[in-house]
Amino acid sequence: MAEGEKNFKFRGVDLKLGKVGIGAIDVGYFKDFGDSILVDSINTASEKKIGTIGADIFQGKVLVIDYPNQRLCIVNDVPKKYATASFQPFINDGGRIKIPLLINGKKENLMFDTGASLFALLTSVENAKDISDGKIVDSLEVTTWGKYYTVLGENTLYDVYFGKTRLKKVLVHYHKDDIFKNFFNNEKIWGLTGNAFFLDNVVIIDYRNKRFGVL
Repeated sequence: MAEGEKNFKFRGVDLKLGKVGIGAIDVGYFKDFGDSILVDSINTASEKKIGTIGADIFQGKVLVIDYPNQRLCIVNDVPKKYATASFQPFINDGGRIKIPLLINGKKENLMFDTGASLFALLTSVENAKDISDGKIVDSLEVTTWGKYYTVLGENTLYDVYFGKTRLKKVLVHYHKDDIFKNFFNNEKIWGLTGNAFFLDNVVIIDYRNKRFGVL
């Protein structure tokens, strides 16, 4: 069940990342969701975006996301060239990664969600107001599972750190709907952080040792 509806799976699909075999996995199918692909184009050489991958296929491995060079790889151990990255332990909550950030001198856990790619910091109204100047400078209409929400952004007053690494200055975004606030409270997190914070960095997610690294 997902979003209150019964969905189906394709079982035993052979999946590879480049030449690295992921193995035979079950692939979920969401009917009438996403963009359609013309039948005539399926066998052409153009890239097809057919879905998303989750953290479950990386368990027990190390995932390296090289944002500047738009590359990612799966390895068994952290490569030597990335050993100097700033590492912090993360919480692996059923595949959901929660990483510590230092915000206004306070250690806060945020869920690292690549699906929240537009937002470096997405949180509740109350949390946003605690660290912002209170002036709305951004407004976006976003969709979450087919529903539209208005997300507002304000300038942050404080630097944000990952370990000893100071991250770039960003906006803090929030939505006034209680569905977001309730989600954050239930997950015991300050909010979400996505790709936007790390587009100039290499991120190393060491699932084997529950470490999150930024280089």
